[in-house]
Amino acid sequence: MSIPKLWNIKLRMSARSSIVFSVDFPAPCPASTSTRMRTGLSPSCPSCRAEANLKENRTYKIRVRYKDNTARWSRWSTASTIVPTAASNPAGYNLVINEVQGKNDTTIADEEGEFDDWIEIYNPADTPVNLTGYYISDNIDEPLKWKIPNTDASKTTVAGKGYLLLWADKDLDQGANHLDFKLKGTDNVVLTAPDASTLVQQISFTEVAADSSYGAKTDGNTEYVTFETPTPNAANSSATLSINSIGVKTEKFSVYPNPTTNKITITKPLDKSTKFSWVLYDVVGNIIYKGSRAGINLENVATGLYFLNVNNSTTIKIIKK
Repeated sequence: MSIPKLWNIKLRMSARSSIVFSVDFPAPCPASTSTRMRTGLSPSCPSCRAEANLKENRTYKIRVRYKDNTARWSRWSTASTIVPTAASNPAGYNLVINEVQGKNDTTIADEEGEFDDWIEIYNPADTPVNLTGYYISDNIDEPLKWKIPNTDASKTTVAGKGYLLLWADKDLDQGANHLDFKLKGTDNVVLTAPDASTLVQQISFTEVAADSSYGAKTDGNTEYVTFETPTPNAANSSATLSINSIGVKTEKFSVYPNPTTNKITITKPLDKSTKFSWVLYDVVGNIIYKGSRAGINLENVATGLYFLNVNNSTTIKIIKK
């Protein structure tokens, strides 16, 4: 489940004035069964504000009236039309909780070689966004649980059209991209803007198995699915490769060491000949290497998850640390 982002309407008022405004929603109303939201500001609460879930590229009308120190209300203003778009929302508020993993046994290791829970943030904009000052939490009732610190921009900045992994491991001494909570297979992730009140996004997930993940079907998509093969720091795709999509039948080949930092060796079943061939794939099905020798050098391969298919019969998940 994903909660949509918010657009805020701001009005200025004099110290002794009151303002009432209404927003006419197109049917069906995205916020309630009513087609109009009405709220106001007064001298007793000049900082109050109202929020509504306004969907992109839909037409809304806003009208305003005010009461000054004469205690007489003005007429309603002529309705102004607004059409929220991604461009009208602050760049950072377009950030997406793109993928999460609450049970990471072998998928990807952090900088310390530890397989910890992680949250992937995707930035659909062209310009980078520094997450310093944003709040992130695993508790809907405590959205300001952790404030991302201003200590290392290189670890908290999401590149334009890029991704950033935040490690939910409570290992705060390992860097600004590590959070003061851990995730579970059933959990929530809430991202709040630096103003401590604007919800950027919230997602909830249930019973996600170890080494699977939960994320947007494609980057930034509003539909969320469970991935058998996670894609940390890479594009989400429903076409992501899985073991079942390669393997045909099972033979007892194995690989060691796994996880590995540089080289792996394929061991064959005792009753098989020494001849075999293999193909190494990344998680989206791209061929990385092909060969027929037992030893495979992965020194120049990026860290992450790979699949090794041997003799078109056995597929082994490889972790490069």
